[in-house]
Amino acid sequence: MDYFGILLSFFLVMHGLQLEKREGAKISVVQKKSGEKIEFNKDPAAKIQRDSVVGGKFVKDIAIEKSKIEKPENMPRDTPFDLTTTDGILYGVIFRAELNDKIILQVYAPLSIPLSDIDLVWIRKANVPMTLLVSLGIVAITLLFLGIELHYAYEESISH
Repeated sequence: MDYFGILLSFFLVMHGLQLEKREGAKISVVQKKSGEKIEFNKDPAAKIQRDSVVGGKFVKDIAIEKSKIEKPENMPRDTPFDLTTTDGILYGVIFRAELNDKIILQVYAPLSIPLSDIDLVWIRKANVPMTLLVSLGIVAITLLFLGIELHYAYEESISH
């Protein structure tokens, strides 16, 4: 029986489960392949969304057609306020002006970094119960295999 193979399989299964849960993980730091490190605030936390890490805020000037705004008739006159486009993008508006069928906005926009440009990602918070459970499972499996090996070694030493 190959004990190393069993342990390796266990780790690969656990790693696969973690990859499925990567979207929505709260990210604290990203290191790009160029070596640049980008730190994100806790609120709002940066997250993996599809093929990018999205988070943080920077001020950006944009012009949006009124037809591209979700419920433009409910848009407040005073700033700041949150605005959602019909594509589902949420902006924190800090200034607005209207020009014909367009609205000129100064917004807090999220920073988006493609996963292909990223070398390392630091996750903000570990899943403590799952980490403890996996660690205890690994220790238990190791002790079980060690006990089996000791048992066979003891039986073999008695028979000789």
